[in-house]
Amino acid sequence: MNGARKKTISLPLRGTLVFSVLLLVLVSAGLPLYMSWVSARRGGMEASVRIADEIAERVVSHIEEFLHIPYIVNRLNSYVLGEVILSVDDEGALEHLFRRQVDIFQPLTSIYFGNNRGGLVDSGREAPYDSRYVITTEGGAAGTFRKYAIDKDGRRGKLLAEVPDFDGRTRDWYMRALTSGGAAWSDVYVLFTGQDMVVTASRPVFDRSGSILGVVAVDISMLQLSGFLQTLHLGDEVVFVLDGSGLLTASSTGEKTVVLTEEGKLRRIAASESASPEIRAAAAFVTAREPSGHSACSGRVLIDPDGRHFHVRAVPVRGPGDLDWTVVVAAPESALSAGCQAGDDWRFLLALSAGL
Repeated sequence: MNGARKKTISLPLRGTLVFSVLLLVLVSAGLPLYMSWVSARRGGMEASVRIADEIAERVVSHIEEFLHIPYIVNRLNSYVLGEVILSVDDEGALEHLFRRQVDIFQPLTSIYFGNNRGGLVDSGREAPYDSRYVITTEGGAAGTFRKYAIDKDGRRGKLLAEVPDFDGRTRDWYMRALTSGGAAWSDVYVLFTGQDMVVTASRPVFDRSGSILGVVAVDISMLQLSGFLQTLHLGDEVVFVLDGSGLLTASSTGEKTVVLTEEGKLRRIAASESASPEIRAAAAFVTAREPSGHSACSGRVLIDPDGRHFHVRAVPVRGPGDLDWTVVVAAPESALSAGCQAGDDWRFLLALSAGL
């Protein structure tokens, strides 16, 4: 009976000893690796923050330079016309000047002058073949708008379009310039050809006595901006540009930012309508954090039910004039930390097998 009692007591002691040793091995092997795993996860999050910040800084810098070109061209042209270096009534000279400027400044799609009588002189290029054109109004005043194809030397060819009763003074770009008294930007809009979206920079032209002579303006292409975003050689990162209304201005995904309505009209899409789940989620985050879009913000966002987390960085564009754009970058955490996590899992198993 005493022997049986001794056997009953010895088994729990042996089990306790084995359990204690196993626990010691698990703790000694697992705790450092757990800390390493936590560090790797933190490193992945910090890396996504750094990548998003770097991409946003690069894109904002490019866009601000991109937008500065029309600002400089408008200042130059307003000076040339205001100081009568070129007469506002010399349509031939204006056509030549604007055509040469379009040749020199590749981001610009159209350069023009609307005079105080409603007339227009315009020279530009059209996608996708960089075909050139010139637009004038009859008699240099409000009236019939005619658009002609031109060759490389500026000689007119085929009549491309004709619109009656055109008056430049009623156009948004003209009125905004007069209202601001200086540099102004239009909203992004779809060209009537449907081939591109543009934004117009404009500026009033005054003579030496301060009387208004008209407005100079420049169009720049959103296709070019999307093209730049697509050349960034991104991995899983997504970059896009929002305007103040939450509409998609350009993106690195290459998706169309214009749709055809049931009425046969072209309409810009909101970021919430994007085919990209990254754009939809990031735009919702930015709109919730900064409804006005005028302040920078950042944060961690769950993109989809699969559990992918992205770091989102939004930075407003500080262009000349009153432009209201925001650059948004979404950089994934999972791709950055998955490799570290998988490595830690293997090291954890090896440590356990070695300890046992």
